[in-house]
Amino acid sequence: MILNQKQVQEKILDEVAQEIKELETSPTLAIIRVGNDFGSISYEKSICNILRPLGIKVETTELDSNISEENFLKKLDELNKDSSVSGILVFKPLPKHIDEKRVNETINPIKDVDGTNPLNLGKLLINDQNGLVPPTPQAVLEVLDFYGIDTVGKDVVIINRSNLFGKPLSLLMINKDATVTICNSKTNDLESHINKADILVTATGVSGLIKPEMLNENMTVIDATITNLKDNNGKPVKDDNGKTILSGDVTESCNTVAENILSVTPNCGGGIGPITTSLLAKNVVKAFKQGNKIGNN
Repeated sequence: MILNQKQVQEKILDEVAQEIKELETSPTLAIIRVGNDFGSISYEKSICNILRPLGIKVETTELDSNISEENFLKKLDELNKDSSVSGILVFKPLPKHIDEKRVNETINPIKDVDGTNPLNLGKLLINDQNGLVPPTPQAVLEVLDFYGIDTVGKDVVIINRSNLFGKPLSLLMINKDATVTICNSKTNDLESHINKADILVTATGVSGLIKPEMLNENMTVIDATITNLKDNNGKPVKDDNGKTILSGDVTESCNTVAENILSVTPNCGGGIGPITTSLLAKNVVKAFKQGNKIGNN
């Protein structure tokens, strides 16, 4: 079965829209973007296109790429203290002279819609539902829940160990009673780990890393990667209309083997990106409720 991201996204957006209708004022997301990276600007547009129709205000602070770390943190602290701001999203990666660890520690955990503050990651560790969870790993759980794919007692292999995806996802899976193996680029005999999995989640950015012969027929595969398909010379491959072809870790032919699959690779369900953005909206509403002491949030 091809797992369709659109259906999952629509369910989340319907839930968020209903929550916003019940609020007296609109939540506000403050984005901090350093420089004019094309990918960041594209992501910003995607966020605006999804959040604004829901009734969430989106305000962007664009900072010069040469801004000092001190001035960056000063701007971040201003947003921390601004009562009109419900959630804060810092676009990454940041310039090398700005310490990402300090940024994560400085952001107000109640407004930390990307879930990178140590307090939120700590709440995830102890399964405290009041924390803000990084949207991309949460998106994986949303897909599994939507399609009724059970995690209890299942062998889950995650190919990613980052603080923003692999590690949080491993905790989410453990909290759902799964048995988790985390792999990385240095894992010996990666194929043997993959082949025994009930659920495979990959996010390496290596186009075509996962091939059909690595999989088993009872497996669910979720690919959280989106990258440009490249030729043998490392140049982006374009379609007949001159548009760059998107790819994931998973090759398209994997959909003939795995029982369930979701990837941005053509004919594999559209990828997980739109679900992630929808969950960002959900985090903004949750942050708004926490900041205004509404309900149990």
